[in-house]
Amino acid sequence: MDSKEKKEMLKVFNKALKLFRKEKLDKAADLFREAGRLAHKIGDIETETDSVKFMKRCLLKIQENLDKKKRILKTLSQNYMTKYFKK
Repeated sequence: MDSKEKKEMLKVFNKALKLFRKEKLDKAADLFREAGRLAHKIGDIETETDSVKFMKRCLLKIQENLDKKKRILKTLSQNYMTKYFKK
């Protein structure tokens, strides 16, 4: 395994974590995918099992957050429509 490739993968992964914590979910998802691709390219067993599983959990969490936000927006828009545009 090339340590330069591993450092690059960890750099991308850490950047994705920062974006995830700031709730910049679309950018974080892209970076998690990129980190996963780099981890697969490296072929490091430890990286494959630990980091990729964590990335998958983060991606699932991102999807849940997006779904939750969509539901909230839908509810708010329905409430707004019924409140201000009653027939």
